[in-house]
Amino acid sequence: MDPLSMAFGAYINYVSVSVHEEITDLIGTEVTAVSIQHKGLVVPFHHQLWRVRDQSVCYTYTNNIQDFSKCTIAAKQLFADLCFELQQKPELGWRYKKTKNMYCYAAASFKPTIASIAEGTVESEVQLARKKCNVATAIALGSNDVSLRKNKNEACDDYQRFK
Repeated sequence: MDPLSMAFGAYINYVSVSVHEEITDLIGTEVTAVSIQHKGLVVPFHHQLWRVRDQSVCYTYTNNIQDFSKCTIAAKQLFADLCFELQQKPELGWRYKKTKNMYCYAAASFKPTIASIAEGTVESEVQLARKKCNVATAIALGSNDVSLRKNKNEACDDYQRFK
């Protein structure tokens, strides 16, 4: 292959790769991973087609529901803060506008997971007696079995004594 053909081939390859990268960037077809530090928490997410992929927000925290919840709440605030900040500055081209629109859309549409775990309450003796009476009543309904009715009467008598 002569040097002129090689140079022309390299030029064509460079132009086609550049055009492809520019179109891919403009449309945003590739999934892009982002991690942003916000209020002491790293908020990871992906975006594609200039939209935050909701299911990817805080994906690194999925093994711990409390941390996941904290992260998604921080992510919602992060998107709102970024939207606000980006609206305050003059637009600096198409990439700036697309980024601003992406974060403003995420601020409006993203729903955080709100979860909290607390200790369960201990049922009192009255509540337990009422529960036993209700269960025995349900079991005895429509039955002619004497032992079931006897169990129901005993359970409900116990409950009446607590009241």
